[in-house]
Amino acid sequence: MTPDNQTRIVEGIVSMIELSVAEATAAQKPLKEQVTQVSSHGRNLEDSLRVAREKFATLEEQASTMTRHGRTLQDSLRIAHDEITRLTRALESDTPSASRLKSIKLDVAKFGGGDVSIAVALDTFPAHVRHLAVWLALFLPCRAKYPLASSSKQPT
Repeated sequence: MTPDNQTRIVEGIVSMIELSVAEATAAQKPLKEQVTQVSSHGRNLEDSLRVAREKFATLEEQASTMTRHGRTLQDSLRIAHDEITRLTRALESDTPSASRLKSIKLDVAKFGGGDVSIAVALDTFPAHVRHLAVWLALFLPCRAKYPLASSSKQPT
């Protein structure tokens, strides 16, 4: 092999190496961009997971609170239902009993400044009136929070 041929072969190898290096360098740039994007997405994913965990913890706390309130409400409704059932049985009974003869006292809202108290002897009225008295006794507050009428200062 002549020195010229050797030189051409070496130059050809050098140019192939330079071309390969240029292609590798060109391919490296998009890879770096992809690595940067993946890293960014990874950070975003970590942030999203952290936020999701915090929201999940908050929802668990809210669910726990709602469950406690739900049990309290269920207990209150059960007690009210039992009381209504007991009083309805007492009202519908045709035999006199101490619980039927007991009066129900209702403190009603103040009308015109005075308390109106009603004592209802359960055995002296028809069944539909007794039912109404029981319902009023159970569902009217002992003292009305918001009086329907006030004898004090009226707006002008």
